[in-house]
Amino acid sequence: MSTAPRVQASDAFFLYVESPACPQLVGGVAILDTSAATPSREDLVGVVRAHLPQLAGSGRRLRPARWWLRPRGVELPQLDWDRHVKVSETAPMASTPDNGEAGLAALVADIQATPLPVDRPMWRLVLVPGIGPDKAAAILVAHHAIADGFGT
Repeated sequence: MSTAPRVQASDAFFLYVESPACPQLVGGVAILDTSAATPSREDLVGVVRAHLPQLAGSGRRLRPARWWLRPRGVELPQLDWDRHVKVSETAPMASTPDNGEAGLAALVADIQATPLPVDRPMWRLVLVPGIGPDKAAAILVAHHAIADGFGT
């Protein structure tokens, strides 16, 4: 018998209904004031690492279900931070407020529409520098099986 915790039925539902055309992801966007300093990828890794124990499921990958068993969360000894926390290579155009907002919205839509790999914990965090004067964004996306909308 496995000691890995079973994914709750209400969370496993989102794994079963997911498709490439409709990934079951939740997330949010934080606009950061960078007038004092622009955060680095390493800064974000440090924040996430400090709070990881409080984020249920964020250090687990899913072991697939069998026809009689729900998926299970398998705790990983260490995360591959390069795969989870990234800096956007294509910062939105910020020449005018409308261009920056539209570019950020398009980037968020692209990130939100990209399914998360199941071979690692199902979340990603993207730093987007230069969305406007003294502004950056942090985009968090997590699979609905490990995070609820408001709880995220």
